[in-house]
Amino acid sequence: MTSILKVSEIQDPTNSNTALTIASDGTVTLPQNDSGWITPTLNSPFTSYGGAFGNVEYRKIGNIVNIQGLVLANSGSAGSTIFTLPSGYRPKKTLIFTVQNGNSATARIDITSDGIVTCISFGSNTTWFSVVLSFMVA
Repeated sequence: MTSILKVSEIQDPTNSNTALTIASDGTVTLPQNDSGWITPTLNSPFTSYGGAFGNVEYRKIGNIVNIQGLVLANSGSAGSTIFTLPSGYRPKKTLIFTVQNGNSATARIDITSDGIVTCISFGSNTTWFSVVLSFMVA
């Protein structure tokens, strides 16, 4: 098959930013729309579980925010703020998520329009809970 057009990079209309890149293996990336993974500072008493599970981190691709990781609850109590998302990574309204906790049960995480990620409930004797969440921003 003969290629009609060979392109490895496409610029935005102003030619100041790369709008997308196409690798030789065909992989397409949108560099200006992907923040990459960012590790937040967790509020005490919460810490990342770490190890094979990695740290709690978030990223934004386009208008979709993804959060992943396991949080150690330590002596944290219900209603405690885990961390705060920066402007541009916050939902328009408060969102409620059900997540898995260390007791094979569920916990509740809320994210407010101010970016506050809160552990509303995580069950008794819980040592960790999962924060694998995705949502759209305006």
